[in-house]
This record gives sequence, C-alpha cells and structure tokens, in this order.
Amino acid sequence: MIKLPDGFTMIPGMIDIHIHGANGADTVDATKEALNVMTSTLPKEGTTSFLATTMTEDSNAIKKALINACEYIESFQLEPRQKF
Repeated sequence: MIKLPDGFTMIPGMIDIHIHGANGADTVDATKEALNVMTSTLPKEGTTSFLATTMTEDSNAIKKALINACEYIESFQLEPRQKF
C-alpha cells in the first residue's frame, strides 16, 4: 500500500501517442541528446511512454530521425534483435 499525504492523488502515467518534442528538443533533431531530453522531461509532466513523431520535413531528415529513434530504442533492449 502506498500512503499519500492528504490532498494528493495518484493516477496512472500518461501515454502520448503523438509528440514531436519536449523542452526544446525535437524528434527531427535526430540526435541521442534530443531523445534524452524528451525522455527525461516527459515523466516530470506525467508522461511515462510516448510515440516520437516527425513533422512535415525533407524525406532525408525524416529518415535520419527514424533511424535515430530506432537506434535509441534498441540501445535499451536487453537482448539484441535481428536486423532486417
């Protein structure tokens, strides 16, 4: 059991299914640092999971952002996954 102080309420973490960025960082920045900013900022606002999305941008910029997001996610996997 978790005891909260009077006046406090606990709710489940939020899942953002469409977010471009947070705290000045954007998925299209295509850097590990940008995703680090997003993953450290969003939980402070109650978001525990998110789907990083891109804006309308040059196709090469979108490709770099998607590759970066994939590599970022894979860096946290416990077991290596087969690459296709």
